[in-house]
Amino acid sequence: MKVRRSIFIPMIILAVGACAIVLISSILIFSNEMNENIRKRVDIADTLAHNEINTMLNNARTAVIAISNNVELIDAIEEENRYRILYLANEFQNIAHVDAIMVTETNGTVIARTHQPDAYGDNISDMIHIKAAMEERIQESLIIGRVIVNIGAFAGAPVYNNDGDFIAIVSIGHRFDTQDFVYKLQNLTGCEASVFLDGKRISTTLKEENGEYAIGSELDEYILDIVNSGERYTGFISILGATLLTTYSPLIDSDGNVIGILAIAYNTDEDSNTIYRAIYVGIIATVIVVAACILIAIYFSKFIEIRLKRMTSELFEMTRQKKEFEDATIVKEKQYIKELEEAREELSKALSAAESANDAKSIFLANMSHEIRTPMNSILGFAELAQYGEMPSKTRDYLSKIHDSAEWLLKIISDVLDITKVEAGKVILEEIPFDLQTILKNCQTIVKSQAEEKGIALYTYAEPSLSRKLRGDPVRLRQALMNLLSNSIKFTNTGTVKMMASIKDSTEKDVTVHFEVKDSGIGMTSEHIAKIFDPFIQADDSVTRKFGGTGLGLTITKNIIELMGGTLHVESVVGVGSRFFFDIKFNYIDDSELSLTSNNVTFSDIEKPKFVGEVLICEDNSLNQQVICDHLSRVGLKFVVANNGKEGVNLVTSRQMSNQKPFDLIMMDIHMPVMDGLEATEKIISLGVKTPIVAITANVLSNDLEIYRQAGMVSCLGKPFTSQQLWRTLVQFLAVEDYTSISLKHQAEDEAKTKKRLQILFANNNENFYEDFINTLDSGDIKKAHRMAHTMKSNSGQIEEPDLQAIAKKIEETLSDGLLLISAGDGISLIAEKDKKKLKTELSKVLKRLKPLISDEKNKMTVKPVKSLDDDEIKEIFDKLEPMLKDRSPECENMLDEIKTIPGTEHLAELINNFDFTKARKELERLRG
Repeated sequence: MKVRRSIFIPMIILAVGACAIVLISSILIFSNEMNENIRKRVDIADTLAHNEINTMLNNARTAVIAISNNVELIDAIEEENRYRILYLANEFQNIAHVDAIMVTETNGTVIARTHQPDAYGDNISDMIHIKAAMEERIQESLIIGRVIVNIGAFAGAPVYNNDGDFIAIVSIGHRFDTQDFVYKLQNLTGCEASVFLDGKRISTTLKEENGEYAIGSELDEYILDIVNSGERYTGFISILGATLLTTYSPLIDSDGNVIGILAIAYNTDEDSNTIYRAIYVGIIATVIVVAACILIAIYFSKFIEIRLKRMTSELFEMTRQKKEFEDATIVKEKQYIKELEEAREELSKALSAAESANDAKSIFLANMSHEIRTPMNSILGFAELAQYGEMPSKTRDYLSKIHDSAEWLLKIISDVLDITKVEAGKVILEEIPFDLQTILKNCQTIVKSQAEEKGIALYTYAEPSLSRKLRGDPVRLRQALMNLLSNSIKFTNTGTVKMMASIKDSTEKDVTVHFEVKDSGIGMTSEHIAKIFDPFIQADDSVTRKFGGTGLGLTITKNIIELMGGTLHVESVVGVGSRFFFDIKFNYIDDSELSLTSNNVTFSDIEKPKFVGEVLICEDNSLNQQVICDHLSRVGLKFVVANNGKEGVNLVTSRQMSNQKPFDLIMMDIHMPVMDGLEATEKIISLGVKTPIVAITANVLSNDLEIYRQAGMVSCLGKPFTSQQLWRTLVQFLAVEDYTSISLKHQAEDEAKTKKRLQILFANNNENFYEDFINTLDSGDIKKAHRMAHTMKSNSGQIEEPDLQAIAKKIEETLSDGLLLISAGDGISLIAEKDKKKLKTELSKVLKRLKPLISDEKNKMTVKPVKSLDDDEIKEIFDKLEPMLKDRSPECENMLDEIKTIPGTEHLAELINNFDFTKARKELERLRG
């Protein structure tokens, strides 16, 4: 009996527990599924309701277009027969099955309305669809009415007579404040429907206990605030003694304003009753099952007791055999665990080696970025400056091609260094107008000399009908084509290389272009083709030694083409040649858009654009301020200078508070004291200012660019930059007034003048740099010392002093690691003695070379009045200067000659020349007494 109790009692407990678990689980699952079905039903009903509203808007638009073209209505309007107009409007209302029709004058004054014929003469020009019609546009929108209609879906259209004159406006639509509307939604969705205006029900299918409609009841303020913010709210709401799952969704007009609320509700009381019935049935079934389990447990407990006695002896034997088996298994498990640990250790070592290799690759690319960009920027700069002198046209052509090729090489280097960005899918394509014929011609020009040197026939063909402007990324497209062309010429010794572009498909709005590059080169096997798109892979291991190259070109090309929506295909036969081809769809540029944007699309390298607008320059480095201001002034732009991010934010805020026109563009340095460029950008964007912000910095690696983009900056201009690079950035955001031919001689003089001014600024600002730098290190202010080294690196690069720039760069990188130090006393020990000595020596050399320029400048600053000025004349000059200094406008430089005629203004002129507007303003106040 003891054995039987031990079996019987647990079986009963297990049976009861299992039945209880099944019952509770079933109830919960059933309840959740029912609630989910209810929510889905309400969501579907809400969607159907909004689809019906959209249908009403479309019907209103269709009807208003038809009615606005009705000949009888046009005649009645011209005859000014209001009764005839009203009669026709009522006829149209019946035919079109709409709730209301209004006819107004061209200024929005009502002539006739069907829903209250006696009310006319009021003006409704502030309504969205009427305002659009006054601008001779057809517009449908949800609206709040003026007379009888509280809210509805209406459309407006202008009416023209036979001569094409705009003579009136027709408004037509459906009302939401009627019981017909909500009952229509109830029949459509199977749910209760209500419309709210200003938080109160104005139409509903819900009724009070007395049978009256629940008109005028107010919506909970919490729900009202959520929906008025543009969001949808769904929840169980107790209304009129019933529980309803209700979805409140905003009714939004065409301007994006929430004008009302639509509520779709489902009564869940019946479903709750269903759940209760299921619970009662489940309890009864559980009791029956438990009773059956008790009977079965009695029988089986007796049967099991007999079987247990028989199994006891068998169990003893099985236990002995199990122990022997477990002993053998433990030995095998220990061996397996040992092998597994060894394999895990090997895998860990391999993973560590892979991570180290990846880190080494990143470090290599980061170092390469700085080392390669510096000489390439110099090549670009010298090639550009060399064209400014007098020279034979052939030489100028050579220099132009050197400049183009160097510029192209710099872009390729950037893409090679940013291969990780390509692999991570972080390449962002531009969407700007471009000319495909120009791109193909440019590609041909760049590789033509290479083909001629190898005796290869180079053919390019573009279908003549491809002359229309397209929209896309011309730089990336040219990069892809150049990679394919360069490869074909590289791997072709004799024969031909062909590049073709033809139309595969075309509509009025877009065109699909088929690109193909074909050669008679060495060709590839199918095994080689399978792996040529992998990074650092070429068709043959010996190819790198024979032909050179990194093996990245086709990987980058494939990624670029895929980003543009195409697929790069390849066909090749060994010894015969290769064919690369792909298709890309581009949108055409409309004639109207082209007329507005053609000036902003492209410009010749011998033409200078003239812009319209005002630019805010946030830059703490006076040399960089001078460079940017000179460049902007040459292309007709006005500008204001801020010495750090905080000043920039204050200038933007001041304009916003005084309702002044905002800046057209903001150029933002990244590293600045007080407030850096990233923080300033975030604060400006938080103010709701829509002015585009462009980063100006020497840090242009892919991870840097991603940081700028996330902060809200729309583009990045790398330092140092050429005039052409600056212009290409400006045309993306500013209007171009016209283009003028560049006088190369005059341009060269401007460049020489700018360089001299930079050298003078450098000498004036850095006379005590070394002592200040050492003192800063001694004080432990590593952050400030790092910024000083960064500024010295940038400034020495601006005045073309590479030795000083190199040592400043080295010290900056050393201090970048030192920024993590906590102890203030460790700052001076970060920099090696030889590096400090090198910095002092190189700085002294530069300052010594620039000393004669400072003397000349001081002589120029010496006041030599041509005539004696009276007090009124001096006051006139100071009055003119004061607002310029207050606005921090570098245009006050143009007044230097006038200022120098006033005795005692030497220091004021020097401060203006150094763009120190804050101190200049204080000096002006001192002079005025």
